Amino acid sequence: MDKQILIIILLLFNSLLVFIPIDNVLADGESGGNIVGDTIYWENAYANLSVYPHTAIGVDNRPTCMSHTQLANITWKAADNSIDVAFRFNDSLHSGHIWLWNGATWQTVTMEHTTYNNQHYYYYTGFNVVQDTTYHFKWYYNFSINKDTYKPNGKWDLMAKLSSESIQEALSSGHYIILDPFWGDYVDFTTFTEVDTDNEWEETSTRATVSGADRNEPLNYVYKDYGVGYFGTT
Repeated sequence: MDKQILIIILLLFNSLLVFIPIDNVLADGESGGNIVGDTIYWENAYANLSVYPHTAIGVDNRPTCMSHTQLANITWKAADNSIDVAFRFNDSLHSGHIWLWNGATWQTVTMEHTTYNNQHYYYYTGFNVVQDTTYHFKWYYNFSINKDTYKPNGKWDLMAKLSSESIQEALSSGHYIILDPFWGDYVDFTTFTEVDTDNEWEETSTRATVSGADRNEPLNYVYKDYGVGYFGTT
């Protein structure tokens, strides 16, 4: 997808993400994800969760970290309640931020961090929701590249639960809902420099294509100087 088009879609979409549980209603926890286009969603009797894009593309901030941003929406379908919105990872993050759309602008909300069963929960607690109302969140997170646990791609979980229950209680009782989006890293070829006297190279964010070249032409290529220390020290 063209980057300019993607930015427009992001502005129109306005992020969203959420928690879902309710007392004496959910006998078994539900988790999963269905992909339609560039969005992943999961729905039950209590809420509809969706994340866009379903796979976050990493922004290269080497030598420190890779950054990702995704938008999350929750449409609360059950009775009014107070919920927690959590982002769950198997490994700790370098940093993270949660924003809530207040109808006019993105507002930073307090993010807390805890661990349970060796998983990391980054969450916003005590969020009051109203039945049949949609809420929009933006989730920004970084992975430390220098850690042994760094992976170029994987899954994370968007979890919703009642604020009245701890994470352990919610997982034990089944009073929760989980959506499982993705993250991935890639090389952005639009950031490369062309040496292309014959105009044979064309770059998009994910692909560099050459056409019409033959062995009798001058040397044409694309390159990027990542600087000293990009790949660490040896």
